[in-house]
Amino acid sequence: MFASVLLDMPPSTNRMWRKGPFGMHASAEYKAWKSAAAVEVMASRRGQKFDHPVEVIVIIKRAHKLRDLDNNIKPILDALQLGQVIDDDNQVHRLHARWAFESDLPSLNNRDVRVEIRSA
Repeated sequence: MFASVLLDMPPSTNRMWRKGPFGMHASAEYKAWKSAAAVEVMASRRGQKFDHPVEVIVIIKRAHKLRDLDNNIKPILDALQLGQVIDDDNQVHRLHARWAFESDLPSLNNRDVRVEIRSA
């Protein structure tokens, strides 16, 4: 099995959570991105759902040099779960993430992130 989805740039994990008067809560930016990304995931999965270990490959267009690659991963995995392509991100047994090369840009189709999910 194989699934692929193109997404907009997620908020960094540094901006996913905010402290409020009653403790920590998801930021409005993160909630909005995750909801929109889940819709994209649901539309692209074509009924596929992985209920076993998976490998996830993430290719990200580098917006600026100060952003850390690893701060993009958690929101993307959360969107895969909310979009029902995986049950839980603990199913990810292998993860490969990298910045996009110039040759990757056409496959991103003017989006920021390409995610591929396959059986591990």
